[in-house]
Amino acid sequence: MAASPYMTFVQFNHPYLFLQDRKTHAALIANARSRLLAQFSILENAIAGAPFFLARGLTALDPYLCMLVEFHDDHAAHFDGRPGLHVLHGTVSVRQSVQTIRPGHG
Repeated sequence: MAASPYMTFVQFNHPYLFLQDRKTHAALIANARSRLLAQFSILENAIAGAPFFLARGLTALDPYLCMLVEFHDDHAAHFDGRPGLHVLHGTVSVRQSVQTIRPGHG
């Protein structure tokens, strides 16, 4: 979980790190956006808890996934057809611990 969505966001937000020709950036960003939504669908299908990622309850995965969702402004696209992700984000994002650490992480 850690590597795939995060590196997709790096491509999405910093295409110049991967391709020097600026004319290619739009296509890379569009591809990254598409892959990101597919990755969120995979994560949606893996959510085993209610409302947390694992059935045993809150773990470090939950604030991390919450942060990944917040890396991009289009939350509606992330949540479309992903009710578990939406509930997880809504539950985890209001926790005091997450609100304390989140501003320092992008």
